Amino acid sequence: MIFDFDDSRTNRIVPFITSVLLAFISSFCVAKNNDFQIWTNSTALGSITQVNPKLKYSFEYQGRFGDYASRLSQLILRPGIGYQIIPSTSLWLGYAWIRTSQPFTIKPIDENRIWQQILWNKKFNAFTTTLRSRLEERFIQETLHTAWRYRQLFRISYALPEHEQLTLIGSNEFFFHLNRYNLQNNIGFDQNRAFIGIGYQTSDKTTLELGCLNQYIKRPKRSAYNGNYLFMNLIFNFG
Repeated sequence: MIFDFDDSRTNRIVPFITSVLLAFISSFCVAKNNDFQIWTNSTALGSITQVNPKLKYSFEYQGRFGDYASRLSQLILRPGIGYQIIPSTSLWLGYAWIRTSQPFTIKPIDENRIWQQILWNKKFNAFTTTLRSRLEERFIQETLHTAWRYRQLFRISYALPEHEQLTLIGSNEFFFHLNRYNLQNNIGFDQNRAFIGIGYQTSDKTTLELGCLNQYIKRPKRSAYNGNYLFMNLIFNFG
């Protein structure tokens, strides 16, 4: 059986599907939340062509708004330098500064972080798959020891036929503590973040992503935390 949809019909169906998906994401993120949060992210990516076309840079800004999205509860600045060893794979080294405040902590806490990662991207027709393995050395204010943490991200996106600027996105990232720090039995599984949403390429260099992020955190000596947040991501890719 062959299905043949003309462009006019497709142009009507795609906005409808997008609207339904956005409504589902919004209702799911708000429902059953002890603290509705909004997480925002802006990332600039590019190549240092003046030195070597294989040299890459990234700069990431994150603002996470807690207490029912009424205040900036966490700020993250994360620059990095990468080297593209083959077209699909790059190695990265970077730094991050994190400022965390209420309701995530009782009083403001600063963290300095060194990170290394290997990033793999591969396109299969309309599908794009991303794997990211990251190691972090975390220097947290008022913590006795350096915290070592490993993160593994799996992400897949699908470009809609006839509307390749519109994509469906799903990802999952888990976190593991590699050592005991701050005199707590916190080695092992730390948290998991699962995301579902849509992306829209607004220009050749800019993509906007919107969706729902679920965060599950294992907490020593307390019950686990589970929350759903509205997540917005703006990506600037300068080649």
